[in-house]
Order: sequence, then structure tokens, then C-alpha cells
Amino acid sequence: MTEQCKGDGSIQKLVANKWKTVGIGQLFLLKNKHNPTQVLIKLIRKKRNEVHIFQCKPKVKTNGKSLILKGTDTKKKQEFVLAVRFNQDFTMQQFQTTLDKLYRRNQSISTPSRHKRQASKPPKQLRIELSQYAWDCELCTYR
Repeated sequence: MTEQCKGDGSIQKLVANKWKTVGIGQLFLLKNKHNPTQVLIKLIRKKRNEVHIFQCKPKVKTNGKSLILKGTDTKKKQEFVLAVRFNQDFTMQQFQTTLDKLYRRNQSISTPSRHKRQASKPPKQLRIELSQYAWDCELCTYR
């Protein structure tokens, strides 16, 4: 796991339309080497040094002074809507730009290249090409 950026802040999760605080402490944004389309947000709580890790999609929305993400708690395997709040605006901007870069990179990787369309042929030419081979139709009554 490579660390992308870090800062002080808090994480809240949305449970039954109410925000519950996961913890306040040091936040780390980690690149997930096992699943490059996802990022990891690691929280080390100040009081009890508990570690909470969420695997998130790098698509982010801002709401005031918080970043809103969808993430899965790695211990409980439950998906939550997360609000990540920071003590400083600079840290929030740094997290947001890093997540935007990772999201754009994932978009360019995940979009498959499309097949080139073949030019259509006129029916007369198709009939000539297909009639060159001898074949018997089992459905036809005329032989």
C-alpha cells in the first residue's frame, strides 16, 4: 500500500439516515495495490489508537467542509456512505485532488477500446460472396 496523502480529520458514516462518528484522528489515503480501482482510507484514532480502514471508490462529492464517498468497512464487510472531514482546508483540497486524479486514471483504464465498425456491403455483393460455396439447406423443401 502506497501512501498518497495524510492529514488530521474525522470520519462519519451514515447509518439509518443519521451520521455516526467512526473516529477522530490521523487520516491516510492509500493506493490499493490489490484492487487498483479502489483506494483505502485509514483512520488511526487519537484516543485509543484504534485503526479503521475503509475501501472506497475514488469518486468523491463535496458537501461544505466534507468529502462524501462510498466505502466498505474492511473488518465488518459493510458498505457505508462516508463523510470525511478535515481540520484544515488545504488537507481537504489535497485529498480531493488526489482522489480526482485516481478517479480519472481509473476511467481511462476501465473503458474498453471499441471494435472498429466494418463498412457494410451492398446486398448484391454479399449474395455473390455467399453463393460461391455449395451448401444444402435442411429447412428448404426445394432441392
